[in-house]
Amino acid sequence: KLSLPGIFCYNYSMFRLGLHVFFFLLLATTGAGLIFYVVRSTTPESANWWQFGFFFLGSFVSGFGILTLLPFGLRRMMAPSGEPAQQWRRSRRQGLLLGILLVAILGLQAIRLLNPLTGLLLIVIFLLIELYVQ
Repeated sequence: KLSLPGIFCYNYSMFRLGLHVFFFLLLATTGAGLIFYVVRSTTPESANWWQFGFFFLGSFVSGFGILTLLPFGLRRMMAPSGEPAQQWRRSRRQGLLLGILLVAILGLQAIRLLNPLTGLLLIVIFLLIELYVQ
């Protein structure tokens, strides 16, 4: 029996979910391209403030895209019978929090304030935010 891929499905919610996944793949690729551009065009010693801004923006965008798609894929593999829209909302929220956590960790490392204790405290803070929002 032949079946169409999920993107060609006539179910509107599955089609919309496929577009969301495509958009987040595009977002992750754009962020990675922005990081690559900044890393290739300058050195950290001679970088301007806008180059650091582009680097952190690219880190956030690519982290948000990748860290949204990974939990969604894991959820779909572990619980395929779950509602995809609800799994997508949870993954998007967690991807946003993990993207912000990534930028916070990179920012603290850039100013040499990141150590194991501050990293652990950041993770605990974001875990508490996730538990509160959930």
